[in-house]
Amino acid sequence: MENAELRIQFNAAKDSFINKIIKNKKCLAAFLFGSTSHDLIWEWSDLQILLIYEDGFKWPSFSAIEHDINIEVRVRHKTEFLEHMASAGMMDLDKSTYSKSTPLFIKDSIIQECFDDMFYIGEKDKEAEMIKGFYYAVWCMNKAEKNFYIKKNLDNTVYFLLQAAEHIACIEIAKYRQIVERECIAQAKKLNPELFKMIYDRMIYEAVTENIVEEILKRNLEYLKSNTEEVYRPVLDYLQEHGNLDKFSIPAVGHRYDLLWLYRMGILERKIEPVKVAGYSEDFYKFKYVLKDGGNIG
Repeated sequence: MENAELRIQFNAAKDSFINKIIKNKKCLAAFLFGSTSHDLIWEWSDLQILLIYEDGFKWPSFSAIEHDINIEVRVRHKTEFLEHMASAGMMDLDKSTYSKSTPLFIKDSIIQECFDDMFYIGEKDKEAEMIKGFYYAVWCMNKAEKNFYIKKNLDNTVYFLLQAAEHIACIEIAKYRQIVERECIAQAKKLNPELFKMIYDRMIYEAVTENIVEEILKRNLEYLKSNTEEVYRPVLDYLQEHGNLDKFSIPAVGHRYDLLWLYRMGILERKIEPVKVAGYSEDFYKFKYVLKDGGNIG
């Protein structure tokens, strides 16, 4: 239970600090974030405040203290803040942090508009974050499978399965168009409790055995396989139309999509083709992936 007197002390520190800050015309906005904004506090908490200034303003480096409370001051310039928020994906730590923040004051209409819009998650945002989460989930599963079946290393398998669960959590959260929180497993468990009871809770609350680990490996692969076409729909649709990925782009994703996984799932075929490298007379070779229906994607 939170100490009510401590909360009063924190609020007094916040008000005292903001009363000083707001007097400077170059300070355009202030946001309260962290536990004081959305959670319980305790004696080792600090006050976390984001200040946004006009471009070029120099904030001196020091630890602010009000009413014996340490204040963590984060300073951003207007242009930097706006550009970062415009490009930030659903898994961006800042976006997650600011989604639970409390505006203390906003003097600038553009910052206000940005704050009003930055947490909207559209279909393209959802697609990008699902692909990103899927990519990392597959990477972790490759490591987990190798450690379990080839290296016979149970500890390393569990290590990668725990990470895979986090990325699967990101996929589930993106499905519901929610911003990914720091505690993403707890967030995803509310959306799909049965899945995470199977692929996460058993490694935390049960005695981990080889049988349990193998069951989790199989369940994860089943999950990824059943979600492949939904997650990779933007990639597959583009390939179907254009035959290759030369100009395909999801800015928030870059090249983090795994064609080898699509080959493993039988969606793609692959061939070997020669590649000329400047300065060499010999041929080098690469895989050229093609759709099962014959469309080139190399």
